[in-house]
Amino acid sequence: MLENFGLSAAALFILGGAFLLLDATSTPDASAPFRLLAGAAVLAAGVIAAALTIRSKLYWRRIQKQNHDRT
Repeated sequence: MLENFGLSAAALFILGGAFLLLDATSTPDASAPFRLLAGAAVLAAGVIAAALTIRSKLYWRRIQKQNHDRT
């Protein structure tokens, strides 16, 4: 259950970061570099969160399968 929430949050971070990157490149003003950095940080956080969540989900699935094979 927690892994599904983590994947949902990671997807939102990835979409938000992509939106910030797109917004920063389309409008040239004084705050564009900050939006570019924020977009890159949020996008990276989303990718890292997704990778860690998928890793955890696969790990617990493997443990569950091992326990099921023992019974």
